[in-house]
Amino acid sequence: MRTFFLKETLSEAESLKLEGLGEAFKEAFHSVVVAWRSMPKSFAFLTIALLIGAFETPIFRLFMAFYANDVVGVQGFQWSLMETVWIIVTLLVGLPFGRMIDSIGRKKSIILAYVFTTPIIIVFIFSRGFAQLLIVYILFALGQALMYPSYSALQADLIPRDKRGRIMGSIGTLNITAMIPSSAIGGLLCQNNPAAPFVLAVILEIVTVAIIISQVKEPKEREL
Repeated sequence: MRTFFLKETLSEAESLKLEGLGEAFKEAFHSVVVAWRSMPKSFAFLTIALLIGAFETPIFRLFMAFYANDVVGVQGFQWSLMETVWIIVTLLVGLPFGRMIDSIGRKKSIILAYVFTTPIIIVFIFSRGFAQLLIVYILFALGQALMYPSYSALQADLIPRDKRGRIMGSIGTLNITAMIPSSAIGGLLCQNNPAAPFVLAVILEIVTVAIIISQVKEPKEREL
């Protein structure tokens, strides 16, 4: 009902012109490029790490379910129970992990998360039975609950507030682009060996943590 009381403030509404959309996209792309060029080198390498993670995620999450069912023998209800446990663990550790990230720093938290989760992938490959896989899943949930807030906090520290929307929007687009070939590659690997996608995930995580350690630095002064 409130829409009846809204009044148009423009004296003359502009009609949508399709020929102007190309120029609008061009200007938007140019503004993002300009913003990216002003970013510190650490942010560029942090973005590379994020893109590797975006590529890895569909491989890992999608084929994890297939592996659990076909190789480990976990059934439908058991898998749903594991997903529920993942959510509960994430909720329980969210606040204390957030405090830890602020305490020890974002970069250290990211490295700690990878050092924690990468060996767990190997344990997952050799898991046999619901009980083993449930423990692995809990450990994965702990690692992810530490990793993602650390990444988000470090991004916020590095990106100036006036450019944050454009940069984060472009990163979202790049992440989706990185995910496009991921499932197909994972499927090809899985056809040859059900464990192959997870071996690739281990390699990608080692590469990512190497980039974080060697190329990413926390800013001395955080962006507000």
